[in-house]
Amino acid sequence: SSSSSSSSSSSSSLSSSSLRGEQLPDAAGYCGAVLLFIALSSVSGGVQSGVSCSDDEVNLESLLDQKFREYQKACRQQDQAHQGPRAQALLNLLSRREVSLSKEDVGETGFECLSAGLDALEFADLWALLREQNFPDYSPELLANKAAILYDAFVKRIEEAQLRGHFGPASALWSSPCRNALATCFAFPLMGQAAADAIAEELRKLGVSRVWDVMAGTGLHARLLTRAGLSVVASDVMPSEKIPHVGAGWFPIAAQ
Repeated sequence: SSSSSSSSSSSSSLSSSSLRGEQLPDAAGYCGAVLLFIALSSVSGGVQSGVSCSDDEVNLESLLDQKFREYQKACRQQDQAHQGPRAQALLNLLSRREVSLSKEDVGETGFECLSAGLDALEFADLWALLREQNFPDYSPELLANKAAILYDAFVKRIEEAQLRGHFGPASALWSSPCRNALATCFAFPLMGQAAADAIAEELRKLGVSRVWDVMAGTGLHARLLTRAGLSVVASDVMPSEKIPHVGAGWFPIAAQ
């Protein structure tokens, strides 16, 4: 499931057609499968998605969006050295290839995809800062849902670019660094909310409403499936959020 470390086999440049996890030749070896879930019970009906939010929750979401914009502005007004470690990891990987996050270096499609990836990484850095303060004002669930939305936006950028056939030779310059930077604090397989919704729908057809995410890593996939309406428990011998400086946690994970 969600990766807790970058894959060494992905250190070389990915081809323009290999950005989707299921198309990677090493994807199965990397995580066993895009997802490994064990059904704990078969309960007809299941948990329904689309739960309405209270006014207080909506207000907190707006405040979090504002705080994130302010955090991004503060990071980007200064030089790259002021970025958090997760966002800095992407910038460092690009720098090693003598590539900058600019349309001139990576093209318009690369810039759009990298910008979406950087948004997700910057939010993971903000999450880490708030975690050090014991999450004042914002619940871990609110932060995790925001992270899932940002990662989903990155996946959608990739999928849209593929559908338009906009991946060219320039993608080799940025695709592997982007995947490696996102892997540790999100996931290596490119699974977004639409895929999680489809998985949840198929499981509900089988009468399954509760699943166990083993090797959950960051808990991103468990979060996406929860947002899709399933009841999820998750475990990992080494949850990603326990990895100093680069890890993140988007779901309660039992360390086992």
